[in-house]
Amino acid sequence: MRISGSPLAKLERLYADRVERTTRNQATQRTSQVTADYEVQVSPEARMASEVRAAIAGLPDVRADVVGGLKSAIDSGSYHVSDEALAEKLVAHVLQYA
Repeated sequence: MRISGSPLAKLERLYADRVERTTRNQATQRTSQVTADYEVQVSPEARMASEVRAAIAGLPDVRADVVGGLKSAIDSGSYHVSDEALAEKLVAHVLQYA
Protein backbone atom coordinates (compact mmCIF):
# COMPACT_ATOMS: atom_id res chain seq x y z
CA MET A 1 0.00 0.00 0.00
CA ARG A 2 1.30 3.45 -0.88
CA ILE A 3 0.11 6.63 0.78
CA SER A 4 1.24 9.76 -1.00
CA GLY A 5 2.51 12.65 1.02
CA SER A 6 3.45 10.47 3.95
CA PRO A 7 6.91 10.58 5.52
CA LEU A 8 7.40 6.98 4.41
CA ALA A 9 6.79 7.90 0.74
CA LYS A 10 9.31 10.74 1.01
CA LEU A 11 11.84 8.38 2.58
CA GLU A 12 11.32 5.84 -0.22
CA ARG A 13 11.86 8.55 -2.84
CA LEU A 14 15.05 9.77 -1.11
CA TYR A 15 16.37 6.22 -0.87
CA ALA A 16 15.61 5.53 -4.57
CA ASP A 17 17.37 8.75 -5.58
CA ARG A 18 20.42 7.84 -3.51
CA VAL A 19 20.58 4.34 -4.99
CA GLU A 20 20.34 5.79 -8.51
CA ARG A 21 23.12 8.33 -7.85
CA THR A 22 25.34 5.65 -6.30
CA THR A 23 24.80 3.33 -9.27
CA ARG A 24 25.53 6.14 -11.72
CA ASN A 25 28.71 7.12 -9.82
CA GLN A 26 29.93 3.53 -9.74
CA ALA A 27 29.38 3.17 -13.49
CA THR A 28 31.26 6.43 -14.11
CA GLN A 29 34.15 5.28 -11.92
CA ARG A 30 34.33 1.94 -13.76
CA THR A 31 34.35 3.73 -17.11
CA SER A 32 37.10 6.08 -15.91
CA GLN A 33 39.18 3.16 -14.72
CA VAL A 34 38.80 1.29 -17.99
CA THR A 35 39.62 4.24 -20.22
CA ALA A 36 42.63 5.15 -18.06
CA ASP A 37 44.15 1.71 -18.64
CA TYR A 38 44.09 1.82 -22.45
CA GLU A 39 45.93 3.81 -25.07
CA VAL A 40 44.84 4.00 -28.69
CA GLN A 41 47.27 4.51 -31.53
CA VAL A 42 45.95 5.33 -34.97
CA SER A 43 48.05 4.33 -37.94
CA PRO A 44 48.94 6.93 -40.59
CA GLU A 45 46.82 4.96 -43.08
CA ALA A 46 43.78 5.07 -40.80
CA ARG A 47 44.32 8.78 -40.19
CA MET A 48 44.51 9.39 -43.95
CA ALA A 49 41.39 7.30 -44.55
CA SER A 50 39.56 9.40 -41.98
CA GLU A 51 40.68 12.61 -43.69
CA VAL A 52 39.57 11.27 -47.09
CA ARG A 53 36.16 10.32 -45.68
CA ALA A 54 35.77 13.82 -44.23
CA ALA A 55 36.76 15.40 -47.56
CA ILE A 56 34.28 13.23 -49.46
CA ALA A 57 31.54 14.03 -46.97
CA GLY A 58 32.09 17.72 -47.73
CA LEU A 59 31.52 17.26 -51.47
CA PRO A 60 28.09 17.95 -52.95
CA ASP A 61 26.01 14.93 -53.99
CA VAL A 62 25.31 16.43 -57.42
CA ARG A 63 27.72 18.15 -59.76
CA ALA A 64 25.70 21.30 -60.38
CA ASP A 65 27.87 22.42 -63.31
CA VAL A 66 27.26 19.18 -65.25
CA VAL A 67 23.55 19.05 -64.40
CA GLY A 68 23.11 22.72 -65.34
CA GLY A 69 24.77 22.18 -68.71
CA LEU A 70 22.62 19.15 -69.46
CA LYS A 71 19.43 20.97 -68.42
CA SER A 72 20.29 23.87 -70.70
CA ALA A 73 21.00 21.52 -73.62
CA ILE A 74 17.73 19.63 -73.07
CA ASP A 75 15.70 22.85 -72.72
CA SER A 76 17.21 24.31 -75.89
CA GLY A 77 16.69 21.08 -77.82
CA SER A 78 20.40 20.64 -78.60
CA TYR A 79 20.86 17.49 -76.52
CA HIS A 80 20.61 14.34 -78.62
CA VAL A 81 21.16 10.72 -77.72
CA SER A 82 22.22 8.20 -80.32
CA ASP A 83 19.64 5.45 -80.77
CA GLU A 84 22.43 2.88 -81.07
CA ALA A 85 24.19 4.08 -77.92
CA LEU A 86 20.92 3.94 -75.97
CA ALA A 87 20.14 0.43 -77.25
CA GLU A 88 23.66 -0.79 -76.38
CA LYS A 89 23.39 0.58 -72.85
CA LEU A 90 19.95 -1.00 -72.34
CA VAL A 91 21.11 -4.41 -73.58
CA ALA A 92 24.27 -4.25 -71.47
CA HIS A 93 22.22 -3.37 -68.41
CA VAL A 94 19.75 -6.21 -68.99
CA LEU A 95 22.58 -8.71 -69.53
CA GLN A 96 24.39 -7.54 -66.43
CA TYR A 97 21.38 -8.05 -64.14
CA ALA A 98 19.82 -11.08 -65.85
